[in-house]
Amino acid sequence: MRLLIKDVTVLTLDEAGTILPAAAIAIEDRTIRAIGAVPEGFEPDETIDGYNHLAVPGFFNAHCHAAMTFERGWAEDLPLDRWFNERIWVAESALTSDDVYWGAALAACEMIRSGCVGFNDHYFYMDRVAEVVAQSGMKAALTWCQFGIGADKEVGTGLDGALAFVDRWQGGAGGRLRTVLGPHSPYVCPPEFFARDGGAGARAPTAAAHPPGRVTGADGELAESAWADAGPRTWKRAGCLTGRAWRRTRCI
Repeated sequence: MRLLIKDVTVLTLDEAGTILPAAAIAIEDRTIRAIGAVPEGFEPDETIDGYNHLAVPGFFNAHCHAAMTFERGWAEDLPLDRWFNERIWVAESALTSDDVYWGAALAACEMIRSGCVGFNDHYFYMDRVAEVVAQSGMKAALTWCQFGIGADKEVGTGLDGALAFVDRWQGGAGGRLRTVLGPHSPYVCPPEFFARDGGAGARAPTAAAHPPGRVTGADGELAESAWADAGPRTWKRAGCLTGRAWRRTRCI
C-alpha cells in the first residue's frame, strides 16, 4: 500500500526548526519513504490532500494511567486525600484484568486519534495493557504499580510478579515495548520498599524503574509529611539510583 499526502505543511522539529510548506509525505506500507519531494517512480495507491493542514512528528504521553478512562470525571470536587481514599482506591481494589484491558483499549483509541504514538503507563494488570500495545501498534513503557505495604494491598501482583512481568514482556510487540519497575510514591511506599525495589531492579538485567518525581500541592504535602524530600535525594538515599535507568514521572 502506497500513500501520498500532498501539499501539507510539515513541522520537522529538527535542530533548525525547519518548516516545509506545500510538501509531500510518501508512505509505503508502514514506512515513511520521503518527506518534502515525491520520490521518483513513486506511484500512490491513495492520495490525501493536505492543504491547510499541519503534519507533525508523533506525540508521546510521558505519564498516564491509561485504564483510568473508566474513572474519568469521578468525584472531581473532592480534595486529593478524599478522592483517593473514598473513591479511587476503593474502586481500584475491585479491579479485574478485563477492566484494565478495556480501559486501556479506550485510552489507546483516544491517544491514536490525538496523534500519540507512544506512552508511559503506571497502573495494574499491566500484562493486559501490554496486549493492548501489541494490538494497537503503539509504543509504550509499562510499569506494574507497587505499594510495598503488604501483599493484601497490592493490585494483581506483588514485586515478584512485577519482575516476572518485566522479564516476560521486555522488548515485546515487535520491540515496541519497554517494561520497568514502579513504586507508587514516597507518601505510600515505605523507605525500605524503595530500597528493595531498587535492589530488585539492580539484579534484573533488563529492569529500569518509573518513580514519581517531585510533586507539589496536596500530593507533595502528603509526600513531605510521610518522607521528607520527595525528589532525587529520596531515590538516592534508598539506593535506587545506582547503575539503573530511572524515568521521572508525576512531576507536577
